[in-house]
Formats: sequence, structure tokens, C-alpha cells
Amino acid sequence: MTAINGNRLELLAEQLAEILHNYPAPPLFPETIVIQNPGMARWLAQTLADRLGIWANSRFPLPNAFFRDVMKQLVSGQPEISSYRKELLTWHLMDLLPTLAGKKTFAAVNSYLRDGLECKPYQLAVRLAEMFDRYLLFRPDMISAWEKNGPSNSDHEKWQSELWRELIRRIDKHKKNDLHPARLLENCLAILQNRNFAAGLLPPRITVFGVSSLPPSYLRLLAGLANHTDVSLFFMNPCREFWDDIASDLVISKKERAARTNSELLYLERGNSLLASLGQVGQEFLTMLHELDVDEQPLFAKPGGSHLLAAIQTDILSLADRGATRQEPDSISDTNSQTPSAMPVAVADDSITVHVCHSPWREVEVLHDYLLGVFDRNQQIEPRHVLVLTPDIETYAPLIQAVFDNPAPGCPKIPYSIATGSARLSHRLIDPFFALLKLPGSRLTAARIMELIEAPAVHQRFALAADNLELIRNWIDESRIRWGVDQESRRRLALPAFAQNSWRAGIDRLLLGYAMAAAPERMFAGILPHGGIEGSDAVLLGRFLDFCECLFRHVQRLEKPQSLTAWSATLTTLLEECFQVDEETATESQFLRALFQELPVGQEITGFGQPVGLDVIRTHLLRAVEQNSPETATGPTGLLTGGVTFTAMHTLRSVPFAIICLLGMNDNVLPRPDQNLSFDLMAAKRQRGDRSQRLDDRYLFLETLLAARQKLSISYVGQSIRDDTLLPPSVLVSELLDYIDQGFQAADGSIREQITTHHKLHPFHPDYFKTEEIACSKLFSYADDNCRAADILRQKTKITEKPLLTSRLVEPPDACRRLTIDRLCLFFQQPARFFLTQQLAIHLAPSRDALDETEPFTTTGLDRYRLAEQMLQRKLDGQEITPYLLAKKAGGELPYGRSAGIVFQEILTEIDGLTEKLKKIDLGERIAPEELALEIDEFQVCGWLEEIRQQGLLFYRAGMLRPKDRLRAWIRHLLHNAFLEQDANQPPAAVTILADRKSLYRYRPPTQPRELLATLLRLYWQGQSAPLAFLPASSFAYAEKMQNRLAEPEAMRQARLAWYGDDHRPAERDDPYFRLCYGDTDPLQDAGFQELALAVYNPLLTHQEKIS
Repeated sequence: MTAINGNRLELLAEQLAEILHNYPAPPLFPETIVIQNPGMARWLAQTLADRLGIWANSRFPLPNAFFRDVMKQLVSGQPEISSYRKELLTWHLMDLLPTLAGKKTFAAVNSYLRDGLECKPYQLAVRLAEMFDRYLLFRPDMISAWEKNGPSNSDHEKWQSELWRELIRRIDKHKKNDLHPARLLENCLAILQNRNFAAGLLPPRITVFGVSSLPPSYLRLLAGLANHTDVSLFFMNPCREFWDDIASDLVISKKERAARTNSELLYLERGNSLLASLGQVGQEFLTMLHELDVDEQPLFAKPGGSHLLAAIQTDILSLADRGATRQEPDSISDTNSQTPSAMPVAVADDSITVHVCHSPWREVEVLHDYLLGVFDRNQQIEPRHVLVLTPDIETYAPLIQAVFDNPAPGCPKIPYSIATGSARLSHRLIDPFFALLKLPGSRLTAARIMELIEAPAVHQRFALAADNLELIRNWIDESRIRWGVDQESRRRLALPAFAQNSWRAGIDRLLLGYAMAAAPERMFAGILPHGGIEGSDAVLLGRFLDFCECLFRHVQRLEKPQSLTAWSATLTTLLEECFQVDEETATESQFLRALFQELPVGQEITGFGQPVGLDVIRTHLLRAVEQNSPETATGPTGLLTGGVTFTAMHTLRSVPFAIICLLGMNDNVLPRPDQNLSFDLMAAKRQRGDRSQRLDDRYLFLETLLAARQKLSISYVGQSIRDDTLLPPSVLVSELLDYIDQGFQAADGSIREQITTHHKLHPFHPDYFKTEEIACSKLFSYADDNCRAADILRQKTKITEKPLLTSRLVEPPDACRRLTIDRLCLFFQQPARFFLTQQLAIHLAPSRDALDETEPFTTTGLDRYRLAEQMLQRKLDGQEITPYLLAKKAGGELPYGRSAGIVFQEILTEIDGLTEKLKKIDLGERIAPEELALEIDEFQVCGWLEEIRQQGLLFYRAGMLRPKDRLRAWIRHLLHNAFLEQDANQPPAAVTILADRKSLYRYRPPTQPRELLATLLRLYWQGQSAPLAFLPASSFAYAEKMQNRLAEPEAMRQARLAWYGDDHRPAERDDPYFRLCYGDTDPLQDAGFQELALAVYNPLLTHQEKIS
């Protein structure tokens, strides 16, 4: 076996290309190259194609898959699917654990499983299966000893060894010739020791390329294969010196304390402190290789350049610990193992930079400007030369898309791709499928069901368009659907069994609304129809009901425990009936179907026939999706596509790039801690070559440091977004900075401060735009809009939104001078909204609140006001209240049970005072509505007057009167009197009464109603060409205080309170139409505000008198 090691992956690839060119494999045999991840396969295939001109007929298996296939070829008679796969071991163990938990040896297991929860045996079985899988790979001798009933060294080993023997007996019972990996390895090594072994079963050449480490058992197997076929191992070695015995300061300190002597007597060497601290994985791999009979071929090269990054890489290569001892200054090109002294670093040296930001969003913004600066200063660097790595690609992916897809004006768009390799990041089919699996056993709230139907894969399956979803949402809201299928489903949740506000109750209302015309109190069989469903809406309703019935049917089916085979059929049917599969989701559908098909296979192989619940199946499928995404077969999409590549840390480990950027290197993110179980025997006594997530992350950081050829940029959230306090980076970044502090000197000041940039909270901070020469500043930006914002900040100018219009529109045609009563009232109730909707056809959609998920327990706000208004009208009309109460209960607007009567009585008590007050008002009998037509100057006003009594008009409100109510009553009061004035058969004048729960007002007959109307109509006409600076609430506050003879400043103060609001009242300016019209300008400063307020409200207030 040949071991070719070096510090540059591209040199190893060139050496491999030369071997493949000089010694090609037989044409019909694919070239077998074992790699550590699909990203390495993509890079190596492209590199070999560049070197050889063409690259084909190759396979890039991962280590586990390759060695498993080799062992199956060497040992005949092995089943296609081994019972010792982790997912199959899980079902075996889940069947075994309950039968063994009663034994004394299994006391710890019994205490965990005592409460009888179904998910616990599965969770324990999963962890045990993973643990046994590691034992088979890393502790084959321990497994062999267990099978021979060897002695146990601990209580945990006792029950684990007994469990393993029971597991072996169970598997042998189902499949006698199924050997576990440890036995397979033992048999394979025995076969390979035979010199007469038929090597034709093996590939003509086996190449292992770019792996960071291999388990000892795989190395032994490789050594055995090397006796019969050509085996070459290409791996990264960061140091050309012998570094098997170096140790970090922490390790040395521990060993000195344990041995009570110093490191010299223990023959411990520090070497390069970075390599000793970060390189334990590679060090152990080298040591294991040195113990084998391998032909080592070193292939090292000095890092190019004289910058900081090259100096650190050179120190690691030559095993030098720069600055540890003081010697004469040394050139970084010196590659001997002596320790060079601290090296000065030029200010312009930006080969290593550290960016401290306030949030992940700012990290990505800073990265975008950093890359633009790199491309600007070095035209030879292209986006394909840049690799961006992050420990948390799921968090950063949407931020990357937001920043890089929408560059600021003036900034070029940087081509990029995101290689996630994660099934949980964003999938159109997988995500809604698992969302549906979470519904059984839940309350089935309106919001969760609506979220499910909004998924394209779901609503397209039921022939629903995206445009239909808003109407469906309105149906759900208006029919008062809150949660629960029906009263029976609520009973199963151990909750009160009532039908009100359930899906069935709402669906019945929708269906009845189509079958019969809706009326306020008209019910059928206790069901209140929901109105407005007719015509084409009926087809949409039918499709929506198909979705509901399909969903409820499957939810009920999913709640029942089933065997694995039955679950496969159930889930397949669920996928077919509830989800639409198209070109974009075909891969996900095939992936899910493959997972479903594994369930009956698992039952057949393991003999596990017990019914299991949905929690177990859902957890099992989620684990499978997280470990084997739909992209597993081909590797993550978006790798090496010609633009900047964004991916997770491990995806392209060791692959060289000119520029490597690290995002999200925060404290406690990397290295990840080892999460070992308390009974994990490997964790209790670690051996050389054992897998460790923490150690692997440390070595991964070292590999990334060595893979950067020109620049390494590191960013992390190091400043609190709340109070700007400093936060520490990852311990890996801290160790790198400590090494730089130790071995390098800044031209002026601290070297750490020289390479570190503390960024501002906002990208438009003026410090980013102090100079036109970007190279002169650590803070810079290419965003033109941020530059303009910074200029405004620098000049201390307030940024304000401009009003919508700066000049008047052309007057509308004279035909618009003919208007209705309602149109005139609507204008003065909100002039800005009227102008935008009628003249500019701008209709602002109201803000959409989330669907309510709880039934009403009381009534508040607008709902309570509407109830009070309608109840008041019925009492005044002498109608019975009880049918109205029953209708509101049937409509789901009142609380369930007796609470409805209590709320109803509360509202009755509130309106009783107003009812009595209105009954005492004597304006004569009510008169039928009269049609009105008036000509006032060049205007014509027409319409119907309602609420007419013999002596005047009566208006009332169940709540508190608002300025809009006063205006509506006042305009109708003027129109009524003007109409009476021109009709000799009518009384000469009439009053208007306006009442609410607390107050009672009377408007006296005006002496000249036509002149007052003419003034209002002229203001109306002005408001057709530009927004009228009349603000109903603010103008009323001003006019009222002026009418009370208060000083003008106090009146304006009250107007501003109404406009800007306070803790006790909402701000009138928050109306979206006012926002659009006026922006952040102050309409109260308009020259016409005060004049308009008095012109409209002074006559109203003059003719208004309060009745005690």
C-alpha cells in the first residue's frame, strides 16, 4: 500500500492524474476512488478532467459503502440487506428491550422504560443501535469477547453484553448467514491472508483520496487488500516533519500532573502550538499508518507569498512555533524546525481578516462588501475562486439569498450558489408532509390547517389556485372555525365535547349557506347559514370540502397504531391522496416512497410485527430524512457551479480555494461538543482513532486554514445587538488569534486589532463612507443608497417620507359634481382615503391578522360593539331578543354554554340606559325614508334620507360617539333642513338628535342650510384634485378647543395628541391612507389645516347643544 501525503490537495490530485495517465485501468473496469464526501468527488472529477482532458467511467464511493461492498464480495452468501444496519437494529432492539427490562441486570433500562411511553423504547433502541454500530467498527475485539461470554468490567457492560448476545441470537434465528461487520472483517482478513486468493473479485486499483481519517479496522482491511491489488492512499498531512508525539499545552499539563514530573522527562514536545491543539485527528491517523507496512511518499510544497496566512501555513509545515522563544528575526521562507521570532506584518496585509458583527444579517452584508472589494482590487480573482463556509448553513441560507439576490443600487450582482445538502432546509413536499404528520393528536386549529393548504403541493392536489386561498381563509374566519374536527374529536383529547367553533360546525354553515339564502336569524336544524356562496364559489367550496374530508379521514387513520407494513401502505396512500407531485417535487416524492418501502422490508427482515404509533413512525422518518437527504445520491446541489460557493463546513473540507470565508464562527458553535450517553463504553475509555465530533471540528478548522491560498476571512457575531457589549468568538478563532498575537507584530499597535474589524450596527453608518479609496479604510461599502443615507446622517438631516403628491391633479369632469348623500358623507369621514380610492384607484389591503385558534370565552372590541348595536336596534324595534341570541350562538360568535347568556346579559345591561334614553326622545312617529334631490350652486346632491321622524332625524351609536359620527349626522341634518326649506308642504325646520351610551346631543335647525352645504361641497371639490388637509379626529380636537375659547396653542396641542396618539388613544396618523398621503410630513403645519377645521366643525359645534 502506497501512502502519498502532502500539504496541498491540488498536488495530490496532480500526482493521482499522472498515475491514472501513465497506468490506466482496464477500459471495462471503472476507476474506484474512495472519498470522504460528495463535495470532494465533484472537485476531484473536475480537477482530473482539467488535467487529463476527459474524465469518465469512475465511481466515488464513501468509505462505509465501499468497505461494506468489498466485505460482501469477499465473504459469499451475505444477504443484500444486512440485519446489522442501524435502522434495522433499532427494530430488533425495540422488540427485545421490553422482554429484558424485568431482569436485575437491566435495572437502569427498566427505570427508563417504567412509565410505559411508547416513544421511550424507540428512542433508547435508536441510541443503542448507533452505539452498537460504533462498537462493531471501533471495538470489534470487545464484541468478540462478549460473544464468548467474556468478563464485564462495569455494570453498564454487563447489561450491554447480555443484550448483544440476545440480539445475536434473535438475528441468527431470522437470518443464520447474516454476519455482523466485526465478524465480516475477521473473515475478510483471514481470506486476504491467503496468497492464492482470487483477486479478480477486487477492483484492479483502489484509490483512497482526501480522507482525513479512517477507523483502524478499515486501515487493516486496506492493508490486507494491498496484498492482492494496487492500493493508494492520498491524504493531507499539514506538517512534513515527524509530529506523531507533539502535544498541546493542555495535554502536556494534564500528563505532567498525572506523572508528577515535567514534559522533558516524559519526552513530550510542543512543536507548533496550533498543530498540536487542532491536529489530533490527523496525528492519530498518521500514527496508525506508521504502524502498518506502507510505502510513504511525501509530496510537500512551501506556501507561496510572504503574507500572514502563508507564514502561519509555513510554521505548521515546518513544525515551528513562531514567537515561543526569542531568536533573531527569520524569513518565513525558512523551513527548518527551529522556532522563528515574531514577524512584522504590514498594514496592507489582509490575508487574514476577522470581522466582528452584530447579527448574522450584518455578517452577510459585510461579506458582500468584502467580496466586492476583493474583486475590485484583484481582477484575477473570480467568484468561482471563493468558498464561503458556515457551521449553520440553514440559518444563513435565506440571509445569503436576501443579500446576494438584491444588491444595492450601483453594486454588481455576484453570481453564487448555495450547496445545503440538507433535507430540512426548504422542501416543497417534505415540509408539508411532516406538517401533516404532526396533526393527529393535535387540536387541528384553523391556522395550522390553513398553513397546510397554503403549501403548493397540497392546494394543487385539490385543484385550488393560489388566488383562491384568500377566499377560503375568509370562509374559515367568518364561519368561526377555530379548532377540532367535531365534538367527538374534542372528547378524544379529554376536552369538553361541544360542536361549536369546530370544523364540522363551520362546514355545515358553509354548505347550508349555498343551499338556502342567508338571513340574520334564519336557521335550519339549529344551523345558521353562511351567506355569500353562489355561482362559481360553489365549485371552489366543493374542492375545499374535498380537502377537508380527505384530511380528516387520514388524520383519523394516522391516530391508530399499525404494523410497519401497514404504515407503509398508509403513508403511501397519504402521499398520493393529499399531495401533488410535479417536476419540482418528483425527487422528494421518490425519496419519501423509498423510505416508506423500507418499512415492510424492515418488518420482514427483523420479524418486528408489533403495532407502533405515529410518534414512533414520524420520529423514524424524520431521522431518516435528516441523515439521508434527497440529494445524498448525487451530493449537495450548487457545488462548484462557477460562482461563489456557499456550503456547510464539512462539504468541501480540504478543497483549496483562493479565498475562503467563514461565517458564523460564534462562541459555542464550533467545535461541537461530544454528546455521549452515560453508558457509552467507548466514551468512557477513548482509544486512538475513535470518532469525536469535537476533535473532528478542530481538525476541520485546521484543514480550512491550510486550504486558503490567498485570503482567509472570518466573521462572527461578536457585538450584542442590544447594548454593543463584546461577545467572544469560537474557541478555534481565539486560538488562531492567540497564535497570531504570539508570533507576529503589527506595524503600529496590536496585531489583533490590525486584522480585526469591528463593524457598525447599520450598513449606512457614516464611517463606511469616509474616503473614496477603499484600500485606505477597514470600514467600506459599495452601496450607493447606504452612502446617501450616511450623508444625511452626517449632515444631521432628518430623513422624512415625502407626501404622495406635490402638485394638484387636474379637476375631474363636471359630471362628478353630481353626488350622493353617502358619497358626501364618506368624503368627510376620511378625505385621504376617498381621494386615493376614488381619484387614484389605490386600495390598500387591510392588515391580515392570524386566524384565531380559540373559541370565544367572552366578547370584546369590534365584535362586542356589533352585538350591542344589533341588540339595541332590536330592542328599539320591539323585537324578541332570544332568537337573536340563538342565532349568534349558532354562528359561533358567543362563548359556549352558560357563558353566552352571561355575555348577552352584560351587553343588555350596557345598552339599557341608552335604550331608555332613546325611548324618551319625542320626535314623533318614524317616517318612511324620503328621496332627496338638491341643487346647490353647481352641485347636485341626491339620495335617501333615513331615520326620519316627524320633527327631525335620530342617530345613535351603541359605543362612544366619534367625530365621524358627528359629521355624518351633521351633513344629513343640513340636507334634511335644506330639503324642507324648498318644499312648502314640509315643516319649515327640523332638529337632529345624536346619542351614545353617555351623551345626548341636539343639532338646532340652521338658518341657512344651503350656504353651509355649499361650503362643504366646495371643500369636497377641492379634495378631488389633492388630499384635503382635513383630519376628522385632529381637526375636531382643534375646533372643539377653539369653540371653548381656549388659546390657539392649547387647541393645537390637543390636535397633535389626536394625530400622534398617546397611551390612551390611537394615533390618527397610523391610518395607512394618511401614511400614504402625507408620509412623515406634518399636515397640522399645513396653512389650511386650522382654517379647514373651523370651516367644517364651527357650524356643527355652534348648532350643537348637549341635552342633560
